[in-house]
Amino acid sequence: MIRFTLKALDHAKQIQREQQVGQFLRISVRGEGCRGFKFNLNFSTLESMEDFVFDYGGVIVLVDMFTMMFAEEIVVDYEKTNGKEGFRFFSTLNKTCNCPSKISEI
Repeated sequence: MIRFTLKALDHAKQIQREQQVGQFLRISVRGEGCRGFKFNLNFSTLESMEDFVFDYGGVIVLVDMFTMMFAEEIVVDYEKTNGKEGFRFFSTLNKTCNCPSKISEI
């Protein structure tokens, strides 16, 4: 199962309240070359019949079937560091390499 830190859940609730974005938080994954995977997070108003639905303390999270194959490997956090802030995904699925691609941040 995907795990969230309390900071990540609190920030997701705050965004939903303040910006009146979609009622669902959608998490998806896609391959990203030799680095492994890139995780994405966005707010959505649409739920698919194929989505898995989870309730994390009032934050409703949608996960597609492909992403569920990797769900046990994902921790979502929210960080503010070095002038940057955003949701960060931590996963044992990602590898390090010398390619110029970025770490997943939202």
